[in-house]
Amino acid sequence: MADNRANKSGLSLEAQKKMQAKYDPELERKIRHFFVEQTGKPLEPQEEGPANFQKALKDGVRLCELINAIQPGSVKKINHTSMVFKQMENINNFNTAIKAYGVADSCTFQTADLVDNQDLATVQNAIYQLASIFKKKGGQTSLGVKIADENKRDFDEETLKAGQNVIGLQMGTNKGASQAGMTSMGTQRKL
Repeated sequence: MADNRANKSGLSLEAQKKMQAKYDPELERKIRHFFVEQTGKPLEPQEEGPANFQKALKDGVRLCELINAIQPGSVKKINHTSMVFKQMENINNFNTAIKAYGVADSCTFQTADLVDNQDLATVQNAIYQLASIFKKKGGQTSLGVKIADENKRDFDEETLKAGQNVIGLQMGTNKGASQAGMTSMGTQRKL
């Protein structure tokens, strides 16, 4: 689809270059390894680089297989066809499934980011966030960070009242302040 578009120029070209600069080749390697860890199959083509990464994921089939390996039954029907709208449906189903799994809506990507090669960094980020949620839920993977668990605290009324009398250091303190060394206005400093 991106082949039918006019070449970008001006601000659009600058914005596109900025988005492409965010693409991380090291993260691509880790994501490729994550696919092998979870699905047992490498991404094809196996050569690295943004063009090959996009080609491997463009139809959405491998993305759907990934979420189904992590959460079986997340995507009921995977479309194995070359029709673009069916490929876009696969990608949309993947985004819906990862949101249901726990990935924040702001961490997903637009279908055009992948299909039209608009912003592959957001695609990388969505997979990274999926791996982080997977790790939080007890999955074993080298990709992603372990997201902290909630540590809710319940204080009794007495402790809450005692805390109201404490002035935090973020508010500042004048402890130890003095006017030593101050001179009155207009006086010259003697060196």
